[in-house]
Amino acid sequence: MDPQLVVSIQAMDDQGREVTNFDVPAPVTFPNLEGGAPGEKSLIFSFNHDAGRWDVIGTGTVSA
Repeated sequence: MDPQLVVSIQAMDDQGREVTNFDVPAPVTFPNLEGGAPGEKSLIFSFNHDAGRWDVIGTGTVSA
């Protein structure tokens, strides 16, 4: 993979300690670098350090 954009997001608890998951989904906005049409779905990947590969972890929807 050769992504155009790489973002690192670490979940923190209320004490500022890193945790492995968010308690609730985190809303995020990314630039539309692939030129997707409004309403089109885009895959969201996360690097799996244990397996040494990129895994699909969800989808995003292109906004108007």
